[in-house]
Amino acid sequence: MTVATAPPGTDLSVLSALLWRERELLETVLYRLVVQQRLLAAGDVRWLAQADQDVYDALEAVREHDVLRAVEVELVARTNQLAPDVALREIAAAAPEPWPALLQDHRDALRELTAQIDTTTAENRRLLVAGERATRDALERAAGADPAASDPAPAYPGHPHAVADTAHVLDWRV
Repeated sequence: MTVATAPPGTDLSVLSALLWRERELLETVLYRLVVQQRLLAAGDVRWLAQADQDVYDALEAVREHDVLRAVEVELVARTNQLAPDVALREIAAAAPEPWPALLQDHRDALRELTAQIDTTTAENRRLLVAGERATRDALERAAGADPAASDPAPAYPGHPHAVADTAHVLDWRV
């Protein structure tokens, strides 16, 4: 009895298609983080909840897709006698032509997208903290308290103790 095997490269074709989809999903996450960042930088809180939900939804799509990719990586690993927890770099090294270059391109693109997402997320956190500080200071001023007493370096421009290079999160002239 003969065992039917998939044509050479079939598993890698599926994996490559899944990696393309993952790149698209990560691009969507990055886009939604940038939209969130623009809202934060503009001080436009009206759409912030929607932007936050959009980021959450995009991340959820990535998590769901990650399961599919993990299953396919395990199948490719088994088909090519590699360890089940093999890295994409190792799959590329063991793959027949033309797959090494294609898989390495995917790996590089995924790493770059992940770095951009990390950078954008860090900036969004910074903007959120600055906005929270500015809001807290405004509320304390409205209540007659001295905001400088609770925060030595408020984040909004124009405050007597403001740090010169902080982001302009809210327009205090309004």
